[in-house]
Amino acid sequence: MLKLFITEESNDQRADRYLHKLLDVPKAVVQKWFRTKKVRKNGRHIQASDRVYTKDEIVLYAQADFRKKALPDQKGDRYEPEIVYENKDLLILYKPPGQLSHAAHGQEYGKNLVDGMIRRLMRTCEYVPRMNESFTPAIVNRLDRNTGGLIIGAKNYESLKVLNEAMRNNEIEKYYKALTYGKALAPGKYENYLTKNEAQLTSRI
Repeated sequence: MLKLFITEESNDQRADRYLHKLLDVPKAVVQKWFRTKKVRKNGRHIQASDRVYTKDEIVLYAQADFRKKALPDQKGDRYEPEIVYENKDLLILYKPPGQLSHAAHGQEYGKNLVDGMIRRLMRTCEYVPRMNESFTPAIVNRLDRNTGGLIIGAKNYESLKVLNEAMRNNEIEKYYKALTYGKALAPGKYENYLTKNEAQLTSRI
C-alpha cells in the first residue's frame, strides 16, 4: 500500500496522469490499477479520468517494487528522524542532543535532521523532487546542536507559510528544560538573560 497527498504543484489533474508522472510506470500498468480498483481518493474508489486536487489523499493498493523508480538515488547515511506526530501537512520530529538541524559542512550532509526528514518523505513518495521543483520540505524552528527537543517540519508550501507566520507572531509556545548544578537556596522562579559565547559555541544563563 502507498499513501500519497496531493500537493499544490499537482493540483487539478487527472488521477491516471498524476500517478504515471509521479511513479514513472507504464500507462498500461496505471490503467490496470484503476480497472482492478486499486486506487482510492479520500477513502473512495475512483476512475482514471477523475481529477485530484490539493490535499486529497490517494491510496494505492499495489506492489511496492515500482517505488524504486520514483525515488532518486540516496547515497550516504540512511538516517531518518523519530516522528512524534504526523498529519498530511506537517511532522513533529525529535532531535536528540548532538545532532545538527541543518548540515554545516559537507561531511554532515545526510546525517542532519532536515536531510533525514526529506529522506523519509521521499521514501513514502510524499515528496518527489522532480514533481516539486519549486518547493522542498523544510523545518520551522531550530535547536542548537547540544539541545534535544521537538522540531516542526512542513511537508508543503501552504503549511510552511502558515507555520512560519505563527512562529513570527509568537503563536507557537516554546518550553525548555535545563540541567542545573549546585543547590537552590529556596523554591522559586529564577529569571536571567541568555548569553552566547560565539568563540566556544556555547550559551549560558
